[in-house]
Amino acid sequence: MAFATNPLGTLAPGAGITYYWHNSGYTDMGVLILQPHPLNPGGILLVVGTRKENVPGVGIRYAVSFKNIGNVSTNWSLEGGGVV
Repeated sequence: MAFATNPLGTLAPGAGITYYWHNSGYTDMGVLILQPHPLNPGGILLVVGTRKENVPGVGIRYAVSFKNIGNVSTNWSLEGGGVV
């Protein structure tokens, strides 16, 4: 199973963000990989962590943390999918 996400954003040089994602009802989707996609030339985004957590009373939530290690502000979107 694969999916694509639509969030967009911009990170200044040195800035970072954590993006959380969950399936409807917080059901377990198995192994999911989220990856930031730099949209402009010169953009360099580094994944600094991924995680899958079981939120008490809620269910499974996924996250990816990444930062801009380049020297220009970088527009980004997310791509991802499940490991088959």
